[in-house]
Formats: sequence, C-alpha cells, structure tokens
Amino acid sequence: MPIDTIKIRNGLEDNTLKVGQLLHIGWMSLGGIENNTALTLQERMRMEFYKSKNAKRSYKAQGKTNWDKDSGKEGWFVLHRHAKKGSLVRIEDFQGNVIFAQVVDKLPANYPPDVIAFVSKDIAKYLKEYNKQFFIKIEYFK
Repeated sequence: MPIDTIKIRNGLEDNTLKVGQLLHIGWMSLGGIENNTALTLQERMRMEFYKSKNAKRSYKAQGKTNWDKDSGKEGWFVLHRHAKKGSLVRIEDFQGNVIFAQVVDKLPANYPPDVIAFVSKDIAKYLKEYNKQFFIKIEYFK
C-alpha cells in the first residue's frame, strides 16, 4: 500500500509517527473483496487538499458557520469569505471530526462578520450538527 494512502486514511500530514500510535492500514468488508477499489470522494478531496498544501500557503480560522436544513442541494460544498472559489477546505468541528469540501462561492457580504462560512446540509449531517449555527475550525487557500 502506498505511503500516501496510509497518510490520507490516518489524517497524517507528514511521515512522523509516535510510539504506540495506531494506524489504519486496511480493512475487508463482510461481503469480501470488491472489484472496485476506487478512492471515495472524501479520500480524493483529502489527497488533493494536502497536495495543494504542499504547494501553496494555507490559512486557518475558527468561528461560526451556518447551514440550511431545508436546502435541497447535496454535496460537500462551502461558501467562504476569503477562500478561493474552486479550492478545497479542511473543516474540523470541536469534537475533532474532519471533512473536506469544495468552495463554490464567496460568502455573501450581508452575512454577519462573526460567521466565517456556510456549509452544505451534507457536511452538517456528517458532523452531526442539528443547530442552524455551530463552531468550526477551517483551513483554506486564498
């Protein structure tokens, strides 16, 4: 298995390991080995994010984010005040859950200044957020 795949599956940013650290190397489903071993969308987004991070300067922020429970749009997307449209962001909630998303546009100017992003319904569901507004840490590219 390639080292990059191991790093992605374990959320490692470099090749540094600690004594006693557990690593997720692989798994086998109860249904056996599947013919399709393609990476999931989140794995591909994670790989692309860290590839960009090696080439570009990233920025970090934390603050409030909103989401719309009634939105019919599906997918892993975010509106962000400063991130470059089309780039990927790393979102982490305060329980340590991480998800990657694509910036589809800038956050509208009429949003309160303490709101740093608007996330899709799928992201909020993944992070198990039920409130319309919650706190996140976000890493992004300008």
